Parts: sequence; C-alpha cells; structure tokens
Amino acid sequence: MTDSYLSRMLVGASAAAKGISTVYKDTEVRKTYRVIVLGLLAVSLFFNLSGGYAVWHFTQAQSDSSSWQVWGLLFLRFLGWFAVLLISPLVAITTCNLLFPVFSEIPFFAGLLSLNPERGAALKKRAGLGTRAAILNSVRRFGAFGLVSVGIFLLGLVPAVGPLVAPPLQLYFTARTVGWEMMDPYFDRLGLSSTDQKVIVRQYSAEILGMGLLCSPLLAIPLFGPLLFGLVQAGSANFVLAVFPSSDCAEDLLASRA
Repeated sequence: MTDSYLSRMLVGASAAAKGISTVYKDTEVRKTYRVIVLGLLAVSLFFNLSGGYAVWHFTQAQSDSSSWQVWGLLFLRFLGWFAVLLISPLVAITTCNLLFPVFSEIPFFAGLLSLNPERGAALKKRAGLGTRAAILNSVRRFGAFGLVSVGIFLLGLVPAVGPLVAPPLQLYFTARTVGWEMMDPYFDRLGLSSTDQKVIVRQYSAEILGMGLLCSPLLAIPLFGPLLFGLVQAGSANFVLAVFPSSDCAEDLLASRA
C-alpha cells in the first residue's frame, strides 16, 4: 500500500466515524435504529451460536490424537471462531435484506435526511433498481464473499504459511464486503448494476476498505455488535456526502475516477 492509499483509507474511516457520532445525536435516527435492531440481533445470534457450535464440534481432538494434531485443531478452532464472528453480521444483514428488502435503507435514509435533508429527500424519491435486481445483487455479492471465505479457510490449513496469512486476508475481504454492504442503499437508488458497483468499489477501494475496517470489528462484537448496525448504517450516509460526488448521478460517480 502506498501513502496515498493509506490516506484514502483514513478518509473513508473518518467519514464513517464522523457520521456515526453525528447521527447518534438525532432522535429520529435513534427511533428508526430501535425498530430494526431486534430482528438483526435475533438472526445474528442464531448464526453466532450455530456457527460457533459447528466449529467446536468439528475441531474436537480424539483421545489418540498426537500433540501436533491437538495444536492444529486448536488453531482451526480459533480461525473458525474468528471467521464466524466476522462473517455472522454479514450473513445476518444479507438475510434481513432478503426477507425485508428495505431493511438497510431505513437507517441509511434516516442518517442522510439528518445530515442533508434536501439531498436525502431527493434521493429517496428515486425508484432505484427495484426489489428483484437489488436482491440479485445482494445474493451475488454475498455468494462471492462466501466462496472467498471458504478459500481462505482452506488456505489456513496450509502448514506454516496458512496461520499467518489467513486471518488478515479474512479481515480484509470482510471489511471490503461490509463497506460495500453499507453503500448498497445508495448504489440501489442510483440504479447501479452489479457490474457498475464493482467498478466503483475498485475505484474507491481504499475509502470503502477504511470504512469497512472501522465498521466490521464493531459489528462482529458478540451480542453488542448487531445492536450497532442501525447506527453504523445511518452513519455511512456521511461517507456518501464526504467521499462521493455531490450530484448523486450514476454517470458522474462512474466517471469520477475513471
């Protein structure tokens, strides 16, 4: 990474942090945040418990296991739990978005209307991609992330190299996907296809990664993390205001760093 890339990461992280701290003070945002938090908490808790149990069950050493096998299984247990904590919030958010397509839009627009009422109202009036296209985009994004996560887990099994490389890789791809997920309501209202979204995520990779590195550890905190989702999603509106062009035009966003 160059200094320029690092500085852009800091821009993304600081924009998200400022948004979270600002929208928390807004009464309407807090009210909206309470409405959705229980559903996400229930789904996230289910995936945390089921995933944690699966990792525990499949990494138990046998009575005749050698010391190397025991240590290897302990590492797999650590890697598995680490992955479960990081991935569970994304699974929960994706599940809630599939069951209730405006799940992420509610806190996002509450935050945007709080920070910039005129821009928020104009953007909210747009039809966007439509429910079917938005769901397909979400499924594609999470499917690709799932395949990458499986590959990283398998990489973790490689002696010597795997234990050093797998955890930071999992954190990187989780943070990138979380940052992308936070932008989903905005991309949807701009009518951006899955292909166009990939272009923008590449162009703004540093800023989106910076936001994701701030948000994904917060969301991964057991029990407490899901309670922060509404606030994090609302705060991501400030990322849009601080980082993306002010025109809210798909063509301008695509051309901004072409």
